[in-house]
Amino acid sequence: MVLALVHCSTAQAQETDWTAVLRPDVPTPPWSRRIPPTPPHPWPGLAPVAAWPPEPATPSPIDPAQMGQALEQLCGTIDAPTARRQAGWIIEHGAQHGVDPFLIAAVIYRQSRCRSTGKEEGLGLARIPLQVHLPHVHDGWYRYWVLEDGGWQPHELLFNRFPFTARSLRRPEPNIYFTAALIYVVQRQCRSLDAAVRQEPHRHAVSHLLWGDRVLGARFEDLVLQSRRRLVRLYLDATPPSRASYRGVALVSPLDGVPRKVLSPYNDRREGRRRHRGIDFVSTHGEPVRAVADGVVVFAGVHHPRRGASNLPPAAARGVSPRRMGRGGLFVLIDHGNKLTSGYFHLWRYRVRQGERVKAGQIIGKVGASGIRESPAHLHFELRVRGHNVNPTRPMRPYLIPFRVPVASDRPAWPGRRRNRCS
Repeated sequence: MVLALVHCSTAQAQETDWTAVLRPDVPTPPWSRRIPPTPPHPWPGLAPVAAWPPEPATPSPIDPAQMGQALEQLCGTIDAPTARRQAGWIIEHGAQHGVDPFLIAAVIYRQSRCRSTGKEEGLGLARIPLQVHLPHVHDGWYRYWVLEDGGWQPHELLFNRFPFTARSLRRPEPNIYFTAALIYVVQRQCRSLDAAVRQEPHRHAVSHLLWGDRVLGARFEDLVLQSRRRLVRLYLDATPPSRASYRGVALVSPLDGVPRKVLSPYNDRREGRRRHRGIDFVSTHGEPVRAVADGVVVFAGVHHPRRGASNLPPAAARGVSPRRMGRGGLFVLIDHGNKLTSGYFHLWRYRVRQGERVKAGQIIGKVGASGIRESPAHLHFELRVRGHNVNPTRPMRPYLIPFRVPVASDRPAWPGRRRNRCS
């Protein structure tokens, strides 16, 4: 997202030019290209657009107190009064602009974990880039264009509830108001931009909130929509029914917000020789990890390099230095009967101990990066039968999006490979 700078280089000028990115026979848009101030890495998607099922419907009517509780649990960084205030503003300004409040909350969570530190590049809870949008704001209106009848037709959105300034955007309520307004704008423009501009496949207008007029990666929208699914799950406050089973044991997902993407599949080769004994879920540091079935905790502790693992109560585990952990980090094993055991590795925290009985869907810990040397925080999940690892992908398939090795190229997809849905 950006508008022309006074002292831009030739490369920057080319980047803001429409000529190289427009599809054939599309009139040139009457505004300077919007691009991120610091473009993120494209991160090709790990799953084809067509593989994703429809997103869950927005609960209606929305109870503000219930929304506040769900937001507090999702964010994990704000207290109950703050969560209630933010939830009230999200519901109010979402209704004003006709935008899903759960989507607004998911954007805020992904961008700032619901806290604005004042040190970020974008401003406030949603990291809004002021200079990208400021040239579109005139006399309290936001001007944007939609492709209609073969040309770009101007539209305007009332944008005057608060001043559109850096000081205002750093405050929570104005930031939420402008986030809702900008989501409305990208939802109105999405189909036009996807018809006009060569870009990577994506399935939701929210991609344009980060990328501006030309989407070069689906990772942001995947994480936002994953967060929205988690928030809906927390709001409904009910364990979803089991959709999977193995050896007669009903299984729920270890993570909320299904379906979830797999970062690394079973049996993938590691470090040249070692095989991957489970599957790695694309996860967020601190999100809850749940027991996949009723059972008994047979291990809750830490993996030590070169000397196995030791059981530890949760409080003692928090005092173990990451430098003293083996590659499994903090982990939990649960015996579900019928010779079936599940394992949850690289945890940041766990809240169960050896011998404790747990129920399906019960929170047993939180996603972390313990024992990980290079990868980001994620959940490594295993299933074992009689102590031997089995492929979790097959029994857990109802909760997973098929894995696809990312293409080692930053080139955008041209027409013919485009499968955008712009929901």
